[in-house]
Amino acid sequence: MTDVDGDHIARGIIAEINRRAEQAETPERRVRLLIEGVEVALLSTVPGAVQEQAGRLLAAAEDYERGTGGAKQRGWRQEALPMAVHAARFLSSRAYTEHFRSSRGERSTALWRFAVLQMLDAYRSVLRCDGAVAAGAMWETEPPATGHAGVDASFAALAEYLADRDGWAAPEWSNDPARVAEPPWYVTDLPRQRERADVESPEPFRRRGVFITADGLRRV
Repeated sequence: MTDVDGDHIARGIIAEINRRAEQAETPERRVRLLIEGVEVALLSTVPGAVQEQAGRLLAAAEDYERGTGGAKQRGWRQEALPMAVHAARFLSSRAYTEHFRSSRGERSTALWRFAVLQMLDAYRSVLRCDGAVAAGAMWETEPPATGHAGVDASFAALAEYLADRDGWAAPEWSNDPARVAEPPWYVTDLPRQRERADVESPEPFRRRGVFITADGLRRV
């Protein structure tokens, strides 16, 4: 089979994946399918396919982030953590780094935004609508490893931080000693911001090797 034939098949597979993604019943299912589309594109030689599929995936993540893709759906609290894990796995993958030539700082910013802050947004929505007990229940199931130690540590730190702040019991998995970033993860590469993070990072994050500024848990 020639490269031309292979690209023709790849285009067909990608088109079908995108069609199914548009018809997906949940935001999580949509993102799962779009990640598959990126993976197919990576295996093909179709010009521009990787960038196009990644654009679709990040747009879907942004829709979810703004709440247009799932905030009002009943599955919101069940989908939030899996969505964050999917985003982190993609953004920390070797394929993403190689194809998009993103700097370490750019990738850290994207990981923080689409994984950690996305989960925080979901928590805030449930907290506002259903109260602390329901919001805390979002953290009962331990998330699978994402492939990025900083994000894995951040999920544990965020669970403890929110539990202490809002008065619910932190899940046992948040105390897993494996959920520590080694070497430490600074969400920014800017020297002045790193200096601030050394001083301002909340204790649950600092103890797990994650360093953020005081406004790191806020949306711009």
